[in-house]
Parts: sequence; structure tokens; C-alpha cells
Amino acid sequence: MTRRSLNRKKAPLSRLLIDITHQNKDFLAATHHGLMETPSLQQIYPYINLTDLIGFAALSWKLREKKDTGFLHKAKFRALYELFQYISQVNLSDNFKGLPKSTFYQWIKTPLKRGYRGIHDKEKQRLYAILNPNSRKDLKLRLDLIEEETSVQLRGELLNPSKEYITQGQKEWLQSKQQYDPTKQTSMMFIPRFMKRRDSQKWCEEYAEEIVRIISSFPEKLASYQPDLFPFRKNI
Repeated sequence: MTRRSLNRKKAPLSRLLIDITHQNKDFLAATHHGLMETPSLQQIYPYINLTDLIGFAALSWKLREKKDTGFLHKAKFRALYELFQYISQVNLSDNFKGLPKSTFYQWIKTPLKRGYRGIHDKEKQRLYAILNPNSRKDLKLRLDLIEEETSVQLRGELLNPSKEYITQGQKEWLQSKQQYDPTKQTSMMFIPRFMKRRDSQKWCEEYAEEIVRIISSFPEKLASYQPDLFPFRKNI
């Protein structure tokens, strides 16, 4: 089964995303924003895990929003692997309110919130295994297979200023005041017009469903790996 065929099962995958991110609205929002602003990630996705994609999209967008000089320097001058390594060492609590003092990969290994009614455990585990088939031990080897043109394109996207994401209602209000700037702001058409800010669960669901819609357009098949080059690849 390919990753794209799983992506078409939108409800299970969107619930898996919510589980992976501990139903955190801000992290899901950053994931969405990052995917929107770095479209070249779709060419990199076949070489990485779903968790790598989520972590990189969210944290790279957050670091761009904060104008993190260390990250921007690496985006300009360093190889892809160094960018992914930098992301893997970022402290979540420095970038997201309410998240623990840990890295993304430490965070997603902690137990999921009790009582969340997502997909059944066996189905969740199967989805997770298929969408995350690779060991992080050979991440550099996999990233080295990516064409230089794609690497250059991604680094260029990362050097662009981040945008502000607003609802359609906010956009119309700003337009009425002649304060809307399409070069700096973009409206999220998938968010219901009058959805309440305090309805965190609904926001998570809307973001997760939109993330799945974006990922469903990514390349269908996993990249072909040579077993002798990638001894740590997980068996599914």
C-alpha cells in the first residue's frame, strides 16, 4: 500500500495527525502554514517519514516567523541534512506556548492524551508504521539522494518572510479598512467563517483535514532505497 492510498483515508489520517501532535492547535497551525509556504517539501517527502515532514514544516515556519538567525543562516549556506538536524534540536517550549521543554522527536514519543477518541490502536499503529518506515539513523543518506535543484528551491522558500494567516471574516474586515496586504497575509478558506477561537478541538480538526488534503497531492510512491545503503530501514 502506498502512502497516497492511505492519504485518501482522510478521517483516519487526520485523527492520526491530531494524535501525533497531542491535539495542539498551534502546532497543527504551524504545520499547515509551513506546508503552504514550502511547497518543495512535496519533492522531499518520498525520502522522509511523515513525522519528519510534520516536524520540519511546523518548526521551520515558526523559526522563520521569529526570524531565527541560526536557522536562516543554515537555510542560506548549509546542506539539507544540517537543516533537519537543526530542527530536531529545537526546544519546543521556546517556540510554542504550553509545550514541554523537549525536542519534537522526544515530544511525539510521550504518551498521547488519555481519553482522546481517535482511530483504534491497531489501525493507528499500522498507519503510523507505513507512513514512518525509515530509521533516523540513515536520514543523511536519504537526504543526500535529493536533487540539488530541489534543495536550492527549498532553501529559497525558507528564506522568504513568513505570512500571517487569517480567517475569511478577518480578511473582509481588513479589506473594509484598506489594511489587507496579500503579500503579507493570506486567508484560510477552509476555516468556517464564524468558528470560535476557543473551540480548540474544532480548530485542530480543520487544520488536520487541510494538512491531509495538502499531503494527498504529494508523490505517490516511496523513493526506492538500496538495502545495502540503508541497513537501518524498518520492516513494515
